[in-house]
Amino acid sequence: MHAKVKLDYSKITALICEPSSTIRSGIRFTLNEIGITNIEESNNFIAIDESCKNGGFQIVVMDAVLDGNDSAYFIRQIRSLQTNSDPFVLTVLLLSSRDEVAVRSAMSSGTDSVLLIPFSSGQLRDQIVGHVERRRPFIVTQDYIGPERRNESRPGCASAPQIIVPNPVEALGRGIPMEQYESKKNEAIQVIVNYRLKSLAGAIIFECNSLAAGMRDGLATNERTFRSLTRLEGIADELAEKIRKFTGAKSYSVETFRDRCRELKGGVDKITYADVEELSVSGKKVSESYMSR
Repeated sequence: MHAKVKLDYSKITALICEPSSTIRSGIRFTLNEIGITNIEESNNFIAIDESCKNGGFQIVVMDAVLDGNDSAYFIRQIRSLQTNSDPFVLTVLLLSSRDEVAVRSAMSSGTDSVLLIPFSSGQLRDQIVGHVERRRPFIVTQDYIGPERRNESRPGCASAPQIIVPNPVEALGRGIPMEQYESKKNEAIQVIVNYRLKSLAGAIIFECNSLAAGMRDGLATNERTFRSLTRLEGIADELAEKIRKFTGAKSYSVETFRDRCRELKGGVDKITYADVEELSVSGKKVSESYMSR
């Protein structure tokens, strides 16, 4: 067996998204120690958005809060294939709060790891190098795309299959031909898309059933119905976008379903059980072909 080619970190580009100049300097120092000298900075929401559109980096070290906003949003966008960035970039999310809700929210973004501020140079180095050398497989659920961090199945996700994804840091650092990496990346993306389509289709059926049950049992309120329709609209919107972008198929039926959700939201106080029943039938029809994938 041939020994692995030593990883050359000088070929790697890292993106730092951190408002504190002191912490930024510390991150740069650690990256330089590892051997990474190609470093870009995007320290506000607009700059990060532009960086994600352009792509070109293999590692992201990002503060969870920028300009008072949740910047983990960008990691979710990257993982869910909604940017031009490689969805498999290695990410470290920096978090100031030790609040359990904040930590859970950060982990649910799909990041490779969360590092609490303050942290040492050694801690950051271990996170980066550790994930480069031992990349965890990804899973896809209704509301998550990212590394499976648990050794045991999480409640409700026992059937979520693990997906082996390529590692852009390892590929570039070891000189693996770009066409070979791109081929593996595209294969993994297609697997993720198929599972995501199935997950979104299942979410439509679940939400429709929940909405109908609430209406039937007299538990529905205008607010609850509005929230359900808003979720359905968002799910259908992503499903239509994924169908168009990754399958080349038409998404008219999904868009019609989405538009009907939007229409019902506009008159939520006038919705009848018949309206909800009709929506459920429509939702099941548009979901059927993707549930069987």
